[in-house]
Amino acid sequence: MNSGSEAAPRRDHARHAASPHSDDPWEKRARNDIEVARVAQQRAQQCLPKSLLLYYDGPCPARQPLATPPAGRRGPGPSIQPTLVTVPAHPVPIVILDTNVVLDWLVFRDARSQPLALAITSETLHWYATPAMREELDHVLGRPPLTARAVDSSVLWRDWARWCTEVVPNSNPLSVAIPQCTDRDDQKFIDLALTLRARWLVSRDRAVLALARRLRDWGVQVVTPEGWSAPAD
Repeated sequence: MNSGSEAAPRRDHARHAASPHSDDPWEKRARNDIEVARVAQQRAQQCLPKSLLLYYDGPCPARQPLATPPAGRRGPGPSIQPTLVTVPAHPVPIVILDTNVVLDWLVFRDARSQPLALAITSETLHWYATPAMREELDHVLGRPPLTARAVDSSVLWRDWARWCTEVVPNSNPLSVAIPQCTDRDDQKFIDLALTLRARWLVSRDRAVLALARRLRDWGVQVVTPEGWSAPAD
């Protein structure tokens, strides 16, 4: 008489034991959050708009010759000796440039980046980068479609050495949780902007631009090159 009623609990127990996941609602929510984050990261990496001119099939725009770096400055990038800093001790506003913005300025001479470039070259804006950012730029220069273009990398690295201050951020982590980018490759730009208390982070990547509102609370303005404007003061 009791064999049937005893068999049911055993079947239920076996079904739960065979299930790879718990039915606990908190664990379900955690698994769901992880999956949502994974999918968002994949979509961001697939949809990130890099330099608008990077995939342009027409002729390169006319380029203006770059100024020769002053004596004592070294290039190309790999010979630069970065300095260890936490927060610069000068009042000039700081800007961090994403790789796609550097390409627009130093490779394609995109007119939309010229106001930003003028602020940097006139030293009313100070551009900082890290060795990892230089390595990313070097990697992009060595792969299609840029390899099919006549890009004089020596000129690019001369200009990098003249206008960019390359630094190694302090290895001590920030004491509070900082905004995280869905594209891990772009997190270094956010980390440096927060570490140096930069006024601007200039990018075309959707994953970076998506953090504009959160980073504004930290004092960092996230804009595109054409969206940047010099401060009134």
